[in-house]
Amino acid sequence: MVCVTDADATLVGVITDGDLRRRLADPASLASSVAADLMTVTPLTIAELALAVQALDMMEEHRVTSLVVVDDIGHVRGVVHLHDLWKTELF
Repeated sequence: MVCVTDADATLVGVITDGDLRRRLADPASLASSVAADLMTVTPLTIAELALAVQALDMMEEHRVTSLVVVDDIGHVRGVVHLHDLWKTELF
């Protein structure tokens, strides 16, 4: 997953492997695409002060493997991946 931000590091979208796989049906279109053409503009996010178990619950509910971590004004602070959570042995 790649985060797409504006100049102020505010999240505007993400590009996932799923986004790319869907576009591979038309390789010519993919080659001429820019990030805005490929990205999901309403990505799942989690607050930077949220508990790890909350991230895990959200990932399970939405069947995703990663979440963008944002501060209270939408600036990207990082990404948490399911494998990171597995290492904590939360479940």
